[in-house]
Amino acid sequence: MVSFYFVLSFILIAIIFLRIGLFFSKTKLTINNINLCETNFKIDAQISLYIFYKFKILTIKCNEKGLKIGRMFISYDKIARKVNPEEFVKKTFKPISFNKIKKLNILLEKMYIECKIGTEDMFITVGIVTLISVLLSIFLGNELSKKENKKDLNDITPKILRISNRKDKIDRYKYRVMPEFGKNIFIFRGDLSISFKTRRIGIFLNPKEHTKFKILVGG
Repeated sequence: MVSFYFVLSFILIAIIFLRIGLFFSKTKLTINNINLCETNFKIDAQISLYIFYKFKILTIKCNEKGLKIGRMFISYDKIARKVNPEEFVKKTFKPISFNKIKKLNILLEKMYIECKIGTEDMFITVGIVTLISVLLSIFLGNELSKKENKKDLNDITPKILRISNRKDKIDRYKYRVMPEFGKNIFIFRGDLSISFKTRRIGIFLNPKEHTKFKILVGG
């Protein structure tokens, strides 16, 4: 009888511990390699769940062919045969809006972008490359110039992403936008790492799914 109560108490404590851990958890999306051009698309990414914002308990890896959870691989074709993606999204999620994305309070932990753009018109190419470079400079420049724990009242950057306050942050955010003259071309390569509090995912869910999610994670 003593052992039964001990096991029961252990299970209850474990459930409470996990429930608290999920409330104070973060979801991290890491794209180790993305390669996009006119005729090819490759991606190597993973989604990880960290309880208490620190301890990883789950990782889902994905590439252009499918998902991998532990040693189990599931192709996108197999998923599509069992679940109608359009119906699933419509049933589970609310329409995504700019304001909802802002509420995720996404933290940009790492970014490296290399982009090559070309058109047959030299002036259009220069204009596109300049525009993209300026926008990236404004975003990263405003964020990286801030002093830690000090609000910049002149900041005009849309609050979709926050920049990590790590000391090596300048080395963690880089980009190159290069022109290619005389031909139509688009090549994009990059690495990216973002994270956000898991419980904020609830704002994207329909009421029924949000209730289930709130019981599990909170928020």
